[in-house]
Order: sequence, then C-alpha cells, then structure tokens
Amino acid sequence: MHKMNYKITFNLQTPISFLERPTFDGLLAFCYAKELLQDKFSQKLSYDKKEQIDFSGMPLNIHKNGYFMASSMFFKESEEFTERWRKRWDNRNDFKADFGKRLRKVQITKAEFKSYDMPYPLSAITRVWFFVQSENIAKVKYLISEHLAGIGKKVNYGNGIIKDFEIKESDFNFNSIFRPIPKKYATPEMLLNSQKVIFNFCAWKPPYWDVNNLEECILDDI
Repeated sequence: MHKMNYKITFNLQTPISFLERPTFDGLLAFCYAKELLQDKFSQKLSYDKKEQIDFSGMPLNIHKNGYFMASSMFFKESEEFTERWRKRWDNRNDFKADFGKRLRKVQITKAEFKSYDMPYPLSAITRVWFFVQSENIAKVKYLISEHLAGIGKKVNYGNGIIKDFEIKESDFNFNSIFRPIPKKYATPEMLLNSQKVIFNFCAWKPPYWDVNNLEECILDDI
C-alpha cells in the first residue's frame, strides 16, 4: 500500500446532478481558489488572464505529463430521474410593474426577469469516492472541510449536499485510466489496466472552464 495513495469517500444527503463524472482536482480547485482569494472569490463563466490563478500549488501530486493524480468520481449503480429548473414572473408581483399611464412591460424573455423551464438529470446516489495521491493529505482534508458543501451541478439548489466524508490509505492502481487523460499520453499499461476505454473531447486540468484545456482524452467507462 503506497503511503501517498488515498481513497476519499463522501456520503451524500441529496441526489447529485452531473453530466460528466466530476474529477477530484476540479473539486479541490474550487476549494483552493476560495481559500486563496477569500473575499475576492467569485464565480463567473470566464476570467481575464490577469484574474486566473495557478493551481499547481494544490496539495495533490502532479504527473510528469501535467495532470493531477486525482481520479474521476466512482459510484455504484444509481436510479436516475429528471428535475426541472424553473423561474417565472409571479403574478403576485404585478403591482411592482404598475407604471401608471406609462405603457411599460416586464420582459420575461430576456435579462433579469427571463422565465425558463429547464430539465436537468439527477441521480439517487448516497455515496461516491475518489482516489488521489498527495504528500499533504491534511491540507486536502482542510480545504474540503472548509469550502466544499456539495458535489456536482446546482449545489446551491440543494443537490449533491455532503453529509460527511472519510479519508483512508488505498492500494489503488494509478497506472490505469483513472481520470480524463490526453490521448497522446496513453500507454499500453493504462489500456491494459482499464475496463472499457472511450474517447471524449473534454477538459483535463483546472480550470476546467478554460477552452485552452480542452483536448481529446481517454476515459475508462466504468
């Protein structure tokens, strides 16, 4: 058992929403940014170059090819269903749009009052886990304890809320396709130690929203 190899297990209170399996370095990048920026932290769709931070200081080992030694999310079979994300103008607020004789209207097709009814997937999963390599697992534990409330999409709507978590040493085989890895870095040993190799054009390192980090990757369809 390698002393730097760990399994991190999260028990979830609520169903989780995701399209692609989250990676642990993506979760830790969020925590790392919050810890580093404190009150200056904000979430946007994109950031200027001068606003971007260097994630190489995260307490995770980095492979010589540049990806973090942190796995995608593992879980057992789950029941999947669809929830809807809704927003609409409430008729009880009509009095706020009374402009007297001026013929003004509230636009519900754009801007802040835009109405929508969007479906998104949910999975009834009570436990998920990740495998990581770290020489400072205490810092990893601190960051997720302080800054990670949930996993997946729309955590602010109550999805994927973390009940508790535990960290244990592990003998996980990192000579496998344990996360999105650029196709150009694939080795015969990785392919041999994986179950069902698939290819996907996706991000492979933080920040995951940056288009410069998109590349054709290999994944294990576990």
